[in-house]
Amino acid sequence: MTSEEAHEWSRHYDSIQWTVTAILIATAGALLVQCTTSFDLLLAMVGTGLTLASVFFASSFRALRRRLNDFLDVHAAGDAAYLRSRAPFKQWPVHLVLHAGILAAWLRLLLKNCPEYRCGWWSLFVLGLMGMIVLGVLADHRWPEGTDGNKSA
Repeated sequence: MTSEEAHEWSRHYDSIQWTVTAILIATAGALLVQCTTSFDLLLAMVGTGLTLASVFFASSFRALRRRLNDFLDVHAAGDAAYLRSRAPFKQWPVHLVLHAGILAAWLRLLLKNCPEYRCGWWSLFVLGLMGMIVLGVLADHRWPEGTDGNKSA
């Protein structure tokens, strides 16, 4: 792969990440507003799932871009590394906190409207939050050279 191809793939994954994330989180937000005015358990569960799916897809695209950037770091004599090392603000933690806030809003809505499942909602919230943290950490993890974190067949 040439550096130009790697740049193109990196731009592609960046565009896909923000498009998919925006669609999923906008849909989850619309369902949250709908469920706030007229609660529906199925819509609430779908909205919660969309919130978690948004983090999953953002994490996976971020991990792919990280690998491409590592390739570019080797081939671009430090230009990409300089840009990444000088970023004064980190977007990823903010992204995760915002999604955790939306997940908390879903939890509040579920607890308010279905108190009989209180223990189950807290369990799902904790599992979802733990999943977001794991995805967040894995998306920033740098795998050893020549591996992708998966076992070879």
